[in-house]
Amino acid sequence: MEWTRDGANRWHLIQPSAALPSMNSSSLNPSPCQQAPNDSPKWVFIVKSDELRQYRCTVAPMAATDIYDDLAALALPLPDSPDQVDPPEAFDDACDAVRERRIAHAAQLRGAELGDNQDPLLTELAQASRARAAADEQLRRLVAYGREFQRRPYPLADLARAAGLGSHSSARTFYSEDTVADVARLTGATPYRRPGNNPTTA
Repeated sequence: MEWTRDGANRWHLIQPSAALPSMNSSSLNPSPCQQAPNDSPKWVFIVKSDELRQYRCTVAPMAATDIYDDLAALALPLPDSPDQVDPPEAFDDACDAVRERRIAHAAQLRGAELGDNQDPLLTELAQASRARAAADEQLRRLVAYGREFQRRPYPLADLARAAGLGSHSSARTFYSEDTVADVARLTGATPYRRPGNNPTTA
């Protein structure tokens, strides 16, 4: 068998399917991947069947964390102290749960790159961008709700400070008529002010 190393420091081999009878999508047997070069003592591997009915076994040295593990750690940070866990005595269990989620997340990134040629870093950046857009939209809804759907509207300064907008003037133009209509649709509530009539006083 022939091994080649790619630019991401991963080793690849191609073997006929007959040489890997125990490998399939639900049961991965690492034995065919154990004869890797000596400088890579520990491996994570992915197996997939291609159109030529061969199995591609992609393995990555795990003596140190790789990009998939690093991205999983960034996406799923561990709690820093028991104070961040409820109840605090469940801190160890909470850390173990995060570690398990990291393993699954890293495996998903590996599979996406191998199966769909998706760059893991760009994939995570796109996901973070979508999450930021969703969070921004939720902030707009909450500010609109505080101003348009309360009999006594929240002060602009308080809303701006809580939303991290910097100044109350930013809160005044932070949401639109479409946002007010969206809040009304989601809550079933009726605004006390007509959309577009954002008050200019704090």
